[in-house]
Amino acid sequence: PLRRPSPDGLGITSSLLCTVHCAVLPAVIPAAALPGLAGWEYLFLVLSGLAVWQAARRARSRGLRLGFWAGFGLLAAALLLEPYVEGLH
Repeated sequence: PLRRPSPDGLGITSSLLCTVHCAVLPAVIPAAALPGLAGWEYLFLVLSGLAVWQAARRARSRGLRLGFWAGFGLLAAALLLEPYVEGLH
C-alpha cells in the first residue's frame, strides 16, 4: 500500500524543485517562451498547497495553522497575480 506523503517530504520536494528551477532557468531563458514551460510554477503551488494542508491538519496551534495558510496565500497570490502586476516579473 502507498504511504501518505509527509508535509515535510512534500515541502522538501517542492523546495528542491524550486531550487533546481531557479538555478537552471537563467541558462534556458530563451526557451522560457516555449509552451508548457510556464506550468512548473503551478506544480510548485500544488505541492506547497498539499504540504500546507497536511501540516495544518497536524498542527495543534491555531496560530501556526494560520501562519501556514497565510504564507501559502501570499505565495499563491504572487504566482497567480504575476502576469497582472507590474514589477513582479
